[in-house]
Amino acid sequence: MKIRKIELVEMNRSSPVQNGSGGIHPYHEILSVLEGKVRLHWMGERFEAAAPALFLIPANTPHLLLPLSESCRFGFVELEVEGEFEFPSISASTDWNQTGVLNEARPECAPIRTANGQLWDSSQIAPPYSAIRSELVEYDINKLLLLIRHYSWVCRGGTRDRPQTAYVRTETRERLQEAMRRMEACYHQPLSIRDLAIAANMENNYFIRAFRSLCGKTPLQYLHELRFSAALCYLSTTAMSVQRIAEASGFQSIHYFSRFFKQRYGVSPAVWRKENKFTA
Repeated sequence: MKIRKIELVEMNRSSPVQNGSGGIHPYHEILSVLEGKVRLHWMGERFEAAAPALFLIPANTPHLLLPLSESCRFGFVELEVEGEFEFPSISASTDWNQTGVLNEARPECAPIRTANGQLWDSSQIAPPYSAIRSELVEYDINKLLLLIRHYSWVCRGGTRDRPQTAYVRTETRERLQEAMRRMEACYHQPLSIRDLAIAANMENNYFIRAFRSLCGKTPLQYLHELRFSAALCYLSTTAMSVQRIAEASGFQSIHYFSRFFKQRYGVSPAVWRKENKFTA
């Protein structure tokens, strides 16, 4: 997630945006009404709300915010999101926008109201914390969207049509982390990516893509790194033979181990050991 723009805006009769604020852009937007009453024109519908209120505007959807009171204050965040499921879908956003008011008449939305306030507090935070303003805002945005997704999911019964796929992503992350833990515990044993994918209850190609998205490398690359780390430790701290180290580190054979070791480190395991032998 990247924040393209975050801004607080005043709307009144003398402001340049008195006739409304909006447009269309290829970024998702969180729109928070902080003071006054407004009307949002979006997706052919009108949504009216008095502060505090919050609207979700997915990318590439035209929108216009109009003041309905003498003065209004609102904040907006434009987000560039990686992955199609980070931001609620148009359908989920529509459901939310129809009931986007966060006032005290809706006690079930109190955590969302608090998180929304924290977001704008973070956007204006003063020194010495201003240096980490962006990180704080990103944290608050993730928290806010998570609360909204969960609230919407519960309102839909918590069982059907879960467009709030962060739940799927969370479950996927847990399964991938379990696969990582299995590799870390069993690196010295024969492990196939197909078996890991099956254990994670994922199709093989999706498992590889999701794993790479999570940790920046493929499952095979991660497994090789674990095995090479073990091999380097054995080489530098023990008197084990290179063949025994290859077996203990999970490589198929000494020939396979030696060939890939030299490709990776530029020298054979024996030469590397001589140059890096640990001495107490």
